[in-house]
Amino acid sequence: MTTYAIIVTYNGSQWIDKCLSSLESSSIPLKILVVDNGSTDDTIEIIQNNFPQVELIISDENLGFGKANNIGLKRVLDENADYALLLNQDAWAESDTIEKLIKISKANSQIGVLSPIPYNGDGTGVDYLYKKFYKNDVDKNRDFGNLTYQTNFINAACWLITKEVLSDIGGFHPHFFMYGEDVNYLDRIKKHNKYIIAITESTKYFHDRAERESIEQNSKRIAFKTENKIKVNIYNPNISKLVTLRYYLVIAIKNIFKKDSQGFKWFFVTMKYCFLSINNRKIKYPL
Repeated sequence: MTTYAIIVTYNGSQWIDKCLSSLESSSIPLKILVVDNGSTDDTIEIIQNNFPQVELIISDENLGFGKANNIGLKRVLDENADYALLLNQDAWAESDTIEKLIKISKANSQIGVLSPIPYNGDGTGVDYLYKKFYKNDVDKNRDFGNLTYQTNFINAACWLITKEVLSDIGGFHPHFFMYGEDVNYLDRIKKHNKYIIAITESTKYFHDRAERESIEQNSKRIAFKTENKIKVNIYNPNISKLVTLRYYLVIAIKNIFKKDSQGFKWFFVTMKYCFLSINNRKIKYPL
């Protein structure tokens, strides 16, 4: 059995040692592949000096989260590996986390994407976004044993993906640079209607993001997330494109009449992605 651990890095020097060390300490063997998105700090040097056995692919440009991960996911398919483990550069796992995930996956072939419970960086509690949003999506009536439950969504900071899902769904949508690509990927899985998304409370990982993300909640970031939300809904194959278009255009027009400068912006953003999605609203994006 072959499992690839794929990590996308971008100026991640403060975390990468902990991230890669946790993978090297895994209770099962892993092929570790790092795709660097043009880091300008010493991330690359840390990997080359401290983790010579890790395969490192260095991009000349920042490809974004999805496209960089697609490089690793293509490797999984090309080598007919059994699993891909996606892990954020600012996250790390316990030594038996991946082994537990694989055991659960083998026992439940309908699970296509599986995540452990996310904890904060210091391990003192559950990740704040999971607690605030994602926990509500867990359906404990769909119990697969070993504290594993179906969920509507879990972010891609730590995903175990089967080769069957990669074969049927492909990679991340190329129109997403960062944020929203994981939502779109799971929307496509739901539309395919063959696999389920699950989370297990039998193991956990740690995600060091709470303080950083709270600091970054500025107007530019909020606008970026708003645009991604529009994009996610327009590219969602489970929702009528016309319904989504009408919803956002109504909001935009209301803002225009209120003389809100953002109204014009969201009007053109909505039209832009409706146009781009004409031939790019699919279930599978081959790697």
